[in-house]
Amino acid sequence: MVPRTADAVIIGGGAVGVSVAYYLARAGHRPWLLERRSVSAEASGNNLHMILIQTKVPGLVGELGRRSLRLHDELQQALGDDFGTVRGGAMMVHETPEGLAEAKALVPAQRAAGLDMVVAEGQDLRELEPALAEDLAGAVVCRNDFNLDPVRFTQGVGKGAVQAGATISEGTEVTGVRVEAGKITGVRTAAGEVATRVVVCAAGAWSATVGPMVGLT
Repeated sequence: MVPRTADAVIIGGGAVGVSVAYYLARAGHRPWLLERRSVSAEASGNNLHMILIQTKVPGLVGELGRRSLRLHDELQQALGDDFGTVRGGAMMVHETPEGLAEAKALVPAQRAAGLDMVVAEGQDLRELEPALAEDLAGAVVCRNDFNLDPVRFTQGVGKGAVQAGATISEGTEVTGVRVEAGKITGVRTAAGEVATRVVVCAAGAWSATVGPMVGLT
């Protein structure tokens, strides 16, 4: 059933979409999430399962990454689900000395920001992973990196969003966005139209189909 009104309509039921729905609902709003297939059916459920903070360069991007780690831990506590998290760290291997040098240059700033980083070369690298080829230049290891079950995470946060007051409609594709006098007034679906002043595009790779609905190309 399509709600008649919503404080915000979120297009896309991946990790970003359900997270937006969760935090909006927690803040007292009435979000409605639309997913044309099912929650976690697309990229958020089909990936490498890796949460890599070491790939976030120092500065704003690195700070956002560290805040995301804290939010992950908070979500585990709030929703009572570890999302299949395995905290084993991650190793980024470099084939050339040049590539390793670039990665090593970032390590001091990453350590200063609180990350547990290790540079491994030669025999140290072999001891960490004996199966690696002997001609590799080295690797950078971050013990803050971890793995999780992306389907379990996305669906778990989605359930938390619903419990907090959000509405999630699966199998419901957005067919248009109503714009009047330059402002969004509603979202059209095959199941009906909902009045709203806010639309959040969380469609990932399919965002290019959403933009033209509001005149963006």
